Amino acid sequence: MQNTNTFHILKESLNALCKIASLFNQSKKETEEANIEQFNQYVERVNQCFPLVFRYQVSIPNVESPTEMVNTLDFINNVLLSCITTPISESVNFVKKEESFLRGCQSDEAIKQKMQELFQMIQNIILINNVGPNIISIYESIKTAKGEELRRDCDQVARLLYALDQSNITTVTLQFGEDIIDLPLQIRGIGSIDNKPNNADQKIVQKDERRIPQMNYDQDSKQRTLLEIREEYQKIKLKNTEMKKDLEIIKQNNQKTAKEINDGLCKMREMQQNKIKEMQQMITQLRMKSQNDEETIDNLTKENQRLKNYIEQTPINQKSQETSTKELPPLNKESSSANGIDDIPIEPEIISVDIPIHHYFTGYQEEIEINGQIFTVPITVGLSDGAEFNYKGYGKPVNGRKRDLIIVAKTQQTESYQRQENNLFQTVAIPQAYRNQMFQCSIPCIDGDTIPVMITGQEGVQGPYEGYGMPIGTTGKRGDLYLIIKFN
Repeated sequence: MQNTNTFHILKESLNALCKIASLFNQSKKETEEANIEQFNQYVERVNQCFPLVFRYQVSIPNVESPTEMVNTLDFINNVLLSCITTPISESVNFVKKEESFLRGCQSDEAIKQKMQELFQMIQNIILINNVGPNIISIYESIKTAKGEELRRDCDQVARLLYALDQSNITTVTLQFGEDIIDLPLQIRGIGSIDNKPNNADQKIVQKDERRIPQMNYDQDSKQRTLLEIREEYQKIKLKNTEMKKDLEIIKQNNQKTAKEINDGLCKMREMQQNKIKEMQQMITQLRMKSQNDEETIDNLTKENQRLKNYIEQTPINQKSQETSTKELPPLNKESSSANGIDDIPIEPEIISVDIPIHHYFTGYQEEIEINGQIFTVPITVGLSDGAEFNYKGYGKPVNGRKRDLIIVAKTQQTESYQRQENNLFQTVAIPQAYRNQMFQCSIPCIDGDTIPVMITGQEGVQGPYEGYGMPIGTTGKRGDLYLIIKFN
């Protein structure tokens, strides 16, 4: 669809054609030529606007007389009616053809793809005032709906299209943004052109007032026979049987899963108990070793004191003749434990580094200078935020002791892109001219692809758009994308 300005030009051109044609009831003969020339100028503008608004190529010929004006207006009205009724008929045929698919046990994504095809077919229908916004609202709900809610929305679109197809359409009010075209679609003479157009607040699809709006049903084609009801009952019964089988399978799987979980818990408890026993044995051994060490120290202290007393009691000349004995220094418990100071662990040096967000999509060898050395941090595709890289012995020494270096890779947050785990938030700037307008456009993504979205015309967060976020490890999958809409 083109912008509102194109639709506004078409509206003014059609209104001008009706007004000029009505002047011939009051104008003199000498003014006919000037009015016809002005009429033909607006015809050219209609020819230019029609394919842009309706994607409908039409060629309206110039007129040479007042009578041809009426025929031209009738022709334009028939084209307007065709622009609405043709896509209604085509979309109804599409829904009937795909009815079994939409109501079958298909995946949500497959149904959404079919509804996307239908939405492309009814672009002219969404121009109908009040009807169009309803269809757009339902379609926006379909894009995020799942399961039964998705199928109810599809059913609602189908019922709306069926109702339009069964209506006897004589007048259509078209709306694009704030511009409205509200013209009678059947013109019988110049005099009827001067009639006031229908009020834009009236019902969009109006019935022919000369007929009583009744629904006539052919008994052979519209009512279900007893045989059809029985067949449908058998289908429902068969489906219930299949559902019971599925439930039984699910129940068995749940029991199997519960058994596996219980077995796993038993193994974990057994492993935990064994671990506790091992730790208790180690504590007992350490206590015994500590007692033995204390006994050894006491024995050495006693022996040292005995030798000291013996030397003091021996005469000097006897001491010179005997082999000199050096006194053993007393063994200090604190000094013996101090020898194991190097076994105490030391905290590593932790450095956080901001990594550009696009490196997580392409992969990159990030080079960083720390403590006068260059370190290469391998940023792989799908790397998680806050990943740690340990370089043993490369941290800044503390008291002459070496320690490890840990580099933490943090995703760099910018005004355009922000990362939250596997989700990506992208800021999109929209011109103020599009505020309060709903339109479809393609948004360029960070990886070079584009995504078609429907902009609602309001600031805020739109989404999620599944599969357009951050890569998730080596799974090949991606998180969700959210668009932050802002107006310049």
